[in-house]
Amino acid sequence: MDTEKIKAEIEDIKRDVSIWYRSAANVADLAGGSIDRHHPLDLWEFSDRELDAWMGDQLTLLNESIDPRPVPSEITSHRRFLGPVIVRVKRLIMKLLNLYTHSILERQHRFNTESVALQLAAFIRIRRIQSGLDEILRQLAERRELESLREVRGEIGETRS
Repeated sequence: MDTEKIKAEIEDIKRDVSIWYRSAANVADLAGGSIDRHHPLDLWEFSDRELDAWMGDQLTLLNESIDPRPVPSEITSHRRFLGPVIVRVKRLIMKLLNLYTHSILERQHRFNTESVALQLAAFIRIRRIQSGLDEILRQLAERRELESLREVRGEIGETRS
């Protein structure tokens, strides 16, 4: 094989990987999926972009698991012959226990719903505060620039007279 072709191909691959790396929003994008962590995250080390993405992911997970009540259709069995009997027995037991657990799990469901809504409201409010702060900082920078221009104009006017 021609070494120049190999070098050119390696450069193309490097360029493609670099573009892919820069376009990734977070580590999960680079890894091709979520990363199962068994150690606490140090959220203080996250950039604003990473923190926003993490908060969005966490709110999505909370929202997906908002209802703790079991769903009968999710009861399955991998056993070939006894499977249908096991599933029916499990569903019957679930119906019997539902008489007791329904009120408890309904309250938990309401609590989860309100908690997720509160978290989402806090997230939205933080984003609005950040947007307002960004606007104030932009205006402050503009004012400082205008003041420095006025000072320069004043100095030019003094040197002319």
